[in-house]
Amino acid sequence: MTYNIWEAGHAEVFAQNNPSICLSYEIMPPELLLQRLTEGHLDLIISGERGDPDTTFSILLRQLPIFVLLSQEDPLSQKSEIHLEDLSHHSILMNASTLFSCNIHHCFQAEGIEADFYPFPSHDPLTLLRTIRSIQGAYFDTKLHFLYQNLLDGLVAIPFRHEGSHPFPSWNVLATTTLTKKDSLVLQQYIHHLKENLWAASM
Repeated sequence: MTYNIWEAGHAEVFAQNNPSICLSYEIMPPELLLQRLTEGHLDLIISGERGDPDTTFSILLRQLPIFVLLSQEDPLSQKSEIHLEDLSHHSILMNASTLFSCNIHHCFQAEGIEADFYPFPSHDPLTLLRTIRSIQGAYFDTKLHFLYQNLLDGLVAIPFRHEGSHPFPSWNVLATTTLTKKDSLVLQQYIHHLKENLWAASM
């Protein structure tokens, strides 16, 4: 699973309700999860990245709302909602390793909105938040990641909405396994458990 889309406890609850099942998990960036799944080291990954359609099978668990993380000193931080055109000529932090970020970049280009894009290679949330403050940049993320603002003063998370002619990428949370494990009863039960219980408290 990736750190920014997970609420703790659901794996433990599933294991408690199924005492014959031994369940362990790893938390790492999505591209490493996909690599380990392909190599056979993992049976299931929870991530926003879809695997190779020829070798993997994905189920949509939830579509998360998108927020824009900004410094409180940013003039946009006073808005109640951010639109794509608001970010014209703004500094945008992008995690270049994810398909989601590539699709964001494409949407800016398709809508004819110029912005300054900065690659952000780190997956550490505190480093990200400090970078947002230092360059007065913006970062697209989910409500769950927005909770990290409590770890660092001076940040705001504002809902993002785009209604242009070119669709903005949705932030999907997917359960992905290999085609060879698609019919695994245990994995099917666990995926059903996630769909029924994941983020239930926040809906």
